[in-house]
Amino acid sequence: MEDTPRNIIFLDVDGVLNTGSTRVLAPSGYMGVDPWHIRVLASIVRDHEALIVLSSTWKDGWDPDKALQTDPDLDYLEDMLSLCGLTIADKTPGSSYYRGTGIRDWLRAHPHRGWLVLDDEIFPDFERQGILPHLIRTSRKKRGGLLPLHRDLAAEIFALGDGPEGTDEGGGEAAGGFVHHGKPGSGAAGD
Repeated sequence: MEDTPRNIIFLDVDGVLNTGSTRVLAPSGYMGVDPWHIRVLASIVRDHEALIVLSSTWKDGWDPDKALQTDPDLDYLEDMLSLCGLTIADKTPGSSYYRGTGIRDWLRAHPHRGWLVLDDEIFPDFERQGILPHLIRTSRKKRGGLLPLHRDLAAEIFALGDGPEGTDEGGGEAAGGFVHHGKPGSGAAGD
């Protein structure tokens, strides 16, 4: 990774790049990714000169040295991203269940400007780690995933810059911040 501070996108795959209507399969037979959602991601990456860091369970077999990467699903993911000129720069450390902690640890270890999280879930440590103000919550439902309307939200979040460090008091709504996701059943973007 380069030392020049860049905007960072922490990417979950399932529910962001695929939804209940995705019919493409990865080599393992697991749900693949939808090129339409990848094109939306590509526009956000281009507009904000961002790097992609995997925070998804898909990160478990990813390696920056392709010779060490043995998971055909990750090769498939990288091939699909490359069709839109995208690459994966890195992955978060630790367990994907403690996603907020992995994101915060990555941020502490690397120079960056602004950052956002694309995920369809809110993990238990997101509030404590100050992730919520940087979250665009997508949905696995048929008309969910990463949508063009999320481009404007991405611009707002990148404008926050680095934002507050995570604290035990939390961030997001509890600290008077804002969360870029809809409430279940509301018909909002994160629904």
